[in-house]
Amino acid sequence: MTYKYKITHLNEFFYDFKIKLFKKQIFKLPYKSYSTYTIVSAVYNVEKYLDDFFTSIINQSIGFEKSIQLIMVDDGSSDNSANIIKRYQKLYPNNITYIYKENGGQASARNLGLKYVKTPWVTFTDPDDFLDKDYFKNIDIEISKNNNLAMVSSNIIFYHEKDNFYKDNHPLNYKYKNKKSIKIKDLDKNIQLSAASAIIKIELIKEFKFDEDLKPCFEDAKFINEYLLDNLEKDAIFIENARYFYRKRVDGNSTLDKKLKDKRYFLDVSSRGYLALLEYTQNELGYIPNFIQQTIIYDVYWMIKELIENYLKVIRLAIEEKKCLENILIDIFKYLDVDVIKNSFLLRNTYLLLGVLKKYKNYLEYTNACVLEKYTKKYLRISYYSVTKEDKLEIFINNKKFNIDLIKIQQINLLDEFVIYKKIIYLKEVGYIKNIEVVLNNQTLVNKDKSYYKIKYFLQFGIQYDTTIKSDNFEFMEYINNKSFSKNIQINEAIYQEIQHHLGYKKHELWLFADRKYKANDNAEYLYEYIQKNHPEQKIAFVIDKNSSDYIRLKNKNFNVVSSSGIWFKIQLFKARKIISSHTDNYLLKGIGKYTLFNKDYIFLQHGVTKDNISNWLNSKDISLIITSTTDEYNSIVSDYSDYKLSSKEVVLTGMPRFEKLIEKSRAIKQEKMILIFPTWREYLADKIDKQTYKRKKNDKFYTSLYYQNYKELLTGKELEELCKNNGYKVVFMPHFAMLEYLDDFKLSSFVEVVNMQDIDIQEYLCKASVLITDYSSIAFDFALLKKKIIYFQFSEEEYYSHTYSQGYFNYNKNGFGMISCYISDLYQNLYNIIYKIR
Repeated sequence: MTYKYKITHLNEFFYDFKIKLFKKQIFKLPYKSYSTYTIVSAVYNVEKYLDDFFTSIINQSIGFEKSIQLIMVDDGSSDNSANIIKRYQKLYPNNITYIYKENGGQASARNLGLKYVKTPWVTFTDPDDFLDKDYFKNIDIEISKNNNLAMVSSNIIFYHEKDNFYKDNHPLNYKYKNKKSIKIKDLDKNIQLSAASAIIKIELIKEFKFDEDLKPCFEDAKFINEYLLDNLEKDAIFIENARYFYRKRVDGNSTLDKKLKDKRYFLDVSSRGYLALLEYTQNELGYIPNFIQQTIIYDVYWMIKELIENYLKVIRLAIEEKKCLENILIDIFKYLDVDVIKNSFLLRNTYLLLGVLKKYKNYLEYTNACVLEKYTKKYLRISYYSVTKEDKLEIFINNKKFNIDLIKIQQINLLDEFVIYKKIIYLKEVGYIKNIEVVLNNQTLVNKDKSYYKIKYFLQFGIQYDTTIKSDNFEFMEYINNKSFSKNIQINEAIYQEIQHHLGYKKHELWLFADRKYKANDNAEYLYEYIQKNHPEQKIAFVIDKNSSDYIRLKNKNFNVVSSSGIWFKIQLFKARKIISSHTDNYLLKGIGKYTLFNKDYIFLQHGVTKDNISNWLNSKDISLIITSTTDEYNSIVSDYSDYKLSSKEVVLTGMPRFEKLIEKSRAIKQEKMILIFPTWREYLADKIDKQTYKRKKNDKFYTSLYYQNYKELLTGKELEELCKNNGYKVVFMPHFAMLEYLDDFKLSSFVEVVNMQDIDIQEYLCKASVLITDYSSIAFDFALLKKKIIYFQFSEEEYYSHTYSQGYFNYNKNGFGMISCYISDLYQNLYNIIYKIR
């Protein structure tokens, strides 16, 4: 080849390349669609999202006007949604159809819209979501390649509206890695639950409809899977680059966000959704294909997980309702094969797999993994799950068998019935670890390290432990039942010693104290004050918001005060080795990210004595040490087979710091003729915070609640006023912070003095008062400590426990410190008896 020929050849090559590039970029022909598509969208009060929705569809690269039809079914919206739709309809009258109907739910709106579809393919994009510009083009390309397709599935990408970011982390996103179409009968784990992200063939829908009585969810999955079952020999394809942007709304007001507070999710969805789909499949085919089983397992998994792990966020079910759901779950699992359950990508290697197999299939499966939870110089904590009470367990550290110091067994329940045990193992003073081997029933477990022990070892140098406790610990019931209590009360000193005994300390390490972000005057302040006076060598600081009235007050008490925001707070939080607080606020515990507590101990002083079952909440916290006050409270947490994961390694019985201060103040403050009314709040009566004013809106349900009606009758009743005036008593009402905005609606008489807890010393009022009226507040323990009269005004016990914590060890009839009044007439009688007895 000559030199000249080489040059000519290269010139031709680059010329062809430039022509191709020029044609592609400049003379790019519009994409000509293979098929046409209709979106049926059920609209209900989504005015602020519709512009995003329409913009993403009108700008589709496939060509909106020639290829896409929009059927917008307004399901009785009360906002401006209709006007926005009509505005776009004027611009594209040939593409957009607007239909109005009375509110009946998403399913009824979609069924109505389906009647107007004239294109070969249909989908159900939700109007608060939006689509990638090449969404329909990428779908169309795949449809043009395969005439046997019955369903195309698009890739759901989460759009987090609050923080304005996108995340491709849907639990089912693995199915989009397969680029090829799949026979529907062979879908297996490639399940489809969303109608919004599915594109299906209109001629194959036949008589199938969305179930209008199935609420609040799963109507999509039921409809889509009935459709798939009718087309088993057809194909489905999952397209990764057909991106469907699912909006995670700031207001948390979508159907999926609200379902946990809807009993229908647990009772109707499980029966009319899961069980009905299984029964339908069995009747139609005589067997249950794997993909149907996997679909049910997927959704049942999330339901069971919520019931166990997010108990406080879930609406309370009555005893009969729990039994009903349990029976439905039993029937559901009859249709599910053990091998399919074990092969579920969600259940695999989780404690729920072991528990579900044993509970519903009577199949014994042992765990294959353990978790290294915490590593300190004093102990190593390891946990694993088991469905049996007794296990053969051996632990080898650095190739030597190690003795177990303590085993705590936490019982995990579903619908008040046993599911599985979490076994928490403590190994004492293990030293430097080169390797760990945990052998359970002759099987070596996989170690999942959450303790970062190889890093933490180097943070242990210099830590010292007090080996003895020098002071006698305070026990609440012993004190109030003993008129001549002889022990010197040293609650604060006991806590100080327990911290050093359990957690150790380094010289010159910083301890950070806090009560509420905007309010002190609780356990952290009193413990700080004691340590400042009696252990001045300890480096300490107190965190509170700079705008709080307590900020200057604490400064005047010579506290080392740190504002709860700003760079200096972050620096102090980073430097601190112990965080000691009466609350669990995230500004403190996650102030420098989710690993804030990595090299710190969190000591939870509590805000009150724990009497209800708060295990679901408490187990979610990374607590190194928690303070308790009564033997019953202590035992309810540390006992084996309790709902709590904490053991005697993390729980101490000392009493709360504020008790010592309260007893001290009571000796100096004279008791008055005062009735203190101190109700708890009902969180379910609180409305959402207004995004513009940052104030909580009033909830109309408040005014129809037993809570409002009973306290209004008490506080405005003539009988209370006359009883007090005739006997020289005054009434002080101390409402919860959230109740303050409703005070004007009570129209209180002038004889009732209202005090804001933010502005006063609560202990001073406890000392002055002679009678306390409360419903469920743990402030009753403080009042009982002063050995005064208490009336429990419990007009709504069932309502209270159906919306807040579940009842714990504390029984008000057996363990309470006063009389229980269920009706206001009983309260007046009890109050009358107390006043005249005192007189």
